Amino acid sequence: MKNYQPTLDISETAKNITFFREANMSAFWEIYRPLIPYILALNFLDAVISDIYFSESKNGFGLGGLVAAYFTTVLVISWHRVIIHGPDNYEPMNLFKPQKHELVFIGMGVLIAFGVSLVSFGLIFGAAMTKSVVIIFLAVLAVFALIYGAYRLCFYFPAQAVNASITLNQAFRMTKGYLWKLIASSLWASSKILLLYIALVVVGIVVFLGLIAIVGEGFSYTLGFFLVGIISAVYFQPLLTIIGVTALSNYYLYEMQNKQNSRDIQI
Repeated sequence: MKNYQPTLDISETAKNITFFREANMSAFWEIYRPLIPYILALNFLDAVISDIYFSESKNGFGLGGLVAAYFTTVLVISWHRVIIHGPDNYEPMNLFKPQKHELVFIGMGVLIAFGVSLVSFGLIFGAAMTKSVVIIFLAVLAVFALIYGAYRLCFYFPAQAVNASITLNQAFRMTKGYLWKLIASSLWASSKILLLYIALVVVGIVVFLGLIAIVGEGFSYTLGFFLVGIISAVYFQPLLTIIGVTALSNYYLYEMQNKQNSRDIQI
């Protein structure tokens, strides 16, 4: 199978992403199939515990979903390798024996997400306590700047997935000029799947409203939570994930080939 050829133009990249994903679904299933039982079990656990202990809560129990994020990360790391090394040469991440650089990938992702969330909450909460519109506005701007800064580190992850030497500072410099292209191409390539998912949600709402009228709110809530959650977690989320991963690896590869912002970086 021909290796992925990175592009710069948004529309061309979106088409590239779609073509590569459709042409390499066998590699996707090879990576993803062993992960499905764990994702199913963890989502089922959330649904059961939510029904038994959190039936009055709007949020329900979500620990299983957090644990399932590890299995999604296995898919992410492995798919980065499909893009960067090629579908015939990649080595999937070992689910039960993660390597040091894979643990660094996971740890850095958790650290950045937790740090951004914590600081953002602190800024918004502190600004809200002042009851000053100006300070709240500045806090919101600071949160957006923080999120932007975190996204500028995104090239760190495809590099780490293939055990390349890279620092956060290098990743930040490398992403200059790519963020809008990355977001736009991902959304473009995801549009059909997102529309299908929205259609499923709309149909689901209609069906579950019918169940409420027929068999009662408790049963329909449990059934709806489980079915929609499972379909989303097992089918839509993985597909949307590999689209985003492909877009990220596309621009990482393009930068490495063209060295627009990283001429002195050896990776």
